[in-house]
Amino acid sequence: MRELMEARKPLSVIAEPLNKSVNAVYLKCKRLDLKVEEDAKGYTTSSLKLPKELPSIEEALKILAAALEKAGQQSLDKVEIQRLQIVASLARTYKAHAIQSQMCSLYYESRNNVMGKQRSERG
Repeated sequence: MRELMEARKPLSVIAEPLNKSVNAVYLKCKRLDLKVEEDAKGYTTSSLKLPKELPSIEEALKILAAALEKAGQQSLDKVEIQRLQIVASLARTYKAHAIQSQMCSLYYESRNNVMGKQRSERG
């Protein structure tokens, strides 16, 4: 059941071979702490796999550039445009947080270097 849910199969597809109602499968997903989304086709499940390493700021900017380039194409449907808007927004947010994190790291590193020099001058 978990494999079908991770494959983002609609709950109706999962419920049928189990001889269960869609609502019963939905409740079971909730008890198993699996995220359940409702879309136009019915309930589907999704989960996020965390990356082992964070993407660099350059990689985030490349994703943003690709989304902007794709958004400039003609004949995109509404769902594709919304998806690209989300990707662009996430890339901008990630870039901003990554830069802020780097600035904080540099600040604390320089602060510790200054404090270390002051201690060595005293000692």
